[in-house]
Amino acid sequence: MESDSSTGPASDGERSGGLFEFSFRGRTVELAVHPAPDGLRPASAGEVCAALKDLPLDSYPLENVLAAVKAQTGTPVAVGEIESPADTPDDWAVKVSPSKLAAYVLPVSSGSEPDSAETGGPIVSSDDLRGRLAAAGVTSGLLEDVIAGFSPARTLESATKVAQGIPPSSGQEATFEFGFDPNPRNAPVEQEDGSVDYRAAVVSRFVDEGALLVTRHPAVPGRSGMDVFGALLLVRPVSERMLSVLCGKGTRVVGETLVATSGGRPVLHGAKVEVLPVYEVKGDVDFSVGNIEFNGDVVVGGDVHPGFAIRAEGSVTVKGIIDRATVTAGKDIMARGISGDDHSHLEAGNEVVAHYLHNATVTAGALVKAHREIVNCTIHAVRVETAPNARIVGGVIEAVDEVDAGIIGSPRGVPTEITVLRGSASHPPVVRARRSIHSRVVVRVHHMVWNVDDDYKGTSFWEFQGEISRLGPAASAPKAA
Repeated sequence: MESDSSTGPASDGERSGGLFEFSFRGRTVELAVHPAPDGLRPASAGEVCAALKDLPLDSYPLENVLAAVKAQTGTPVAVGEIESPADTPDDWAVKVSPSKLAAYVLPVSSGSEPDSAETGGPIVSSDDLRGRLAAAGVTSGLLEDVIAGFSPARTLESATKVAQGIPPSSGQEATFEFGFDPNPRNAPVEQEDGSVDYRAAVVSRFVDEGALLVTRHPAVPGRSGMDVFGALLLVRPVSERMLSVLCGKGTRVVGETLVATSGGRPVLHGAKVEVLPVYEVKGDVDFSVGNIEFNGDVVVGGDVHPGFAIRAEGSVTVKGIIDRATVTAGKDIMARGISGDDHSHLEAGNEVVAHYLHNATVTAGALVKAHREIVNCTIHAVRVETAPNARIVGGVIEAVDEVDAGIIGSPRGVPTEITVLRGSASHPPVVRARRSIHSRVVVRVHHMVWNVDDDYKGTSFWEFQGEISRLGPAASAPKAA
């Protein structure tokens, strides 16, 4: 970009992609920030301030920089005045930037600007300039063409860069690019209309043998720099992580990639990538299939018929109904609906999630959640939860930390027992009825009992000083005064 005739032109390193540049008028530093072309990110105040460290400025008014960055008009704005070194014997001096990556020769004024029309600035020769640079210890990165321009001598009107160091270049650590989602949601995806898409929660997780799981991008070493005094500017070594640290069951390293050695469901288990084998039933679990016992995940495309059993070390996903069947899973059980009887039982190491649960006996290591209702069930879990408008009616519900439902009980007074045992250090025991709770509901919180004898709007029940306190549905645990 062209500069005013009385302004020193911007040199390499004093501009950033054409989006901003610095120039000098005497000892005044001017900043011009230009509008960003389409598709390019505009210059930021952080980038400009970082570049200012390579100029011989002891300080600058930040508000001027911010105003220029915000305006982006391309008009030069004064952002600082270079202070003359205190021990300068002549009317010109050599000054090094705070970053020690650039050295400048600049006019020194006493009472009036040195580059005024009357004086034209001090006279500087190349020999004197070299001597002054050597005396200042500036020995590296000398800009020979610029210094030679002072031979035999010339008028110094504005600050001029005469040495440029080599900035260090930070390296980049080796990175891993995953070909699958390492943190998938375990529950079905609830849509805006209230429906649940069970297919999206499961099918997208399967890979075939040989599938690309992880790609390693090698580390890019940094490059040391050197300041104008000849001092080496070191960079921190980068970490060269290898794919072997990710290699778990069902995977192997091929060059710079990690691939699946068998079909299954890829997961990030701790620090390892594993492919869990999957048993998939296209239709129903019935007499054509028989009972299933499998050491990975099980996916059923239809229903699980009465009397059949599924036992899996991973998760069990049923896209239809679990109808009076027994299902045991080391991780999650997910189904469109669950109906039980005295001869069936569901047990999950983690979560049980369904649209509804009817007459079911369920044990879960973490959460039992229904999107519509839980009716006449016996449930044992850490937490029991429904959607905000869903209900729990009848049965015996026992949780460790919390029972959180939209409606508990029925206007017809169906007997319902809700128990929260002890809670945890981070979660005091609580029973919440977000919309309402009805009569003939027995609430037990940490061995305290409340027999609900009327209908109440949204309520939460807490154990407090040996009794149950009834608060608003979203209330936190009461505290002693």
